[in-house]
Amino acid sequence: MPHFNIFQDIRGLMILDAYTHWTPPNYVKELSTVKNGSAVAEARHVMDLSSQNKSFIDPEFRIKEMDQFGFAAQVTMVHSIIEPNTFELTNEENLRLVRVINDEISALESDTHGRIMGVGSIPLNSLEEGGLEEMDRAIRELGLKGFMVPTNACGVPVDNFGLAWERAAKLDVPVYIHPVDTYGKNSRSYEQEYDLMHVLGWPYETGLIWMRLMLSGILSKFPSLKIITHHLGGVIPYMIGRIQESYDSKASKVLNVRGESYGVEGYNPKDYLDSFYYDTAIGGNLSALKLGLDVVGQEKMIFSTDYPWGPDGGKVRMANYPGLIEHLGLDGEALENLFSKTAMRLLKIEL
Repeated sequence: MPHFNIFQDIRGLMILDAYTHWTPPNYVKELSTVKNGSAVAEARHVMDLSSQNKSFIDPEFRIKEMDQFGFAAQVTMVHSIIEPNTFELTNEENLRLVRVINDEISALESDTHGRIMGVGSIPLNSLEEGGLEEMDRAIRELGLKGFMVPTNACGVPVDNFGLAWERAAKLDVPVYIHPVDTYGKNSRSYEQEYDLMHVLGWPYETGLIWMRLMLSGILSKFPSLKIITHHLGGVIPYMIGRIQESYDSKASKVLNVRGESYGVEGYNPKDYLDSFYYDTAIGGNLSALKLGLDVVGQEKMIFSTDYPWGPDGGKVRMANYPGLIEHLGLDGEALENLFSKTAMRLLKIEL
């Protein structure tokens, strides 16, 4: 792996964008041939976006923008809206498509000489039909740095896939959680208008899975897991007090409107804040970043822009997000950790 000290910006800080997305062209072509109409529609949508903006698909263009804004490297993964586990596919299709993603993202890392590093996908619905072996291959043979999973796979919450969490813990790699739409999208029809499911529903979805991973026992069963939550943990930093009141068996148990107690013996939610990492792609709001810093701590935060999403194909975020981090009032070592070192340790990389 080459060293990128020449890409330190004028402040002498190395910037690793630890949560970005990419369009694997062969995968999108394969996805567009399946019988699932939603999958085909999303594949075409992403290809349209990619044809309109090179940042979605062109590695050379991405590297030019990284150089322009002083970014040393990116960690990338498939766009969540075309993640194969979010479509109703056969188990064979699920496994085959994930293999295509993992192959392409591994090749991307090689082709860019490590400037763009890859996170793979997991065939959640075919874990016992070659999926676990694919997880092994992705890390041990392809050299991918971890995995991304959707918050739910066609309505099945991701905490239900215990075999995947067990294998991720065994492989000792981080798992990125990405929010996706609720299955069927009919529970709250009014959430479909005005892009509200994306803007407000996704942060809630992230918080929901944060809670389920705690309450289902996944975190207790596999304490070595490294889990990265998107958008600063969604609603968690803001709602942690309410969560603590409701579920901490040592605190006063709050009764819901039905008069039932939901305190869970043995759980102290605040203790589980450290079981996760939280990225800084929060929409460019300094107050929200300060809240996250206060609740989860600098040691659990990693820098991200969610490139190429955002204004002007992610360029506005690349220009503005580093400056916001600098306004958090952290010392030099803490800034270095947030911008790169924490993610480098998680992903076992050198820059």
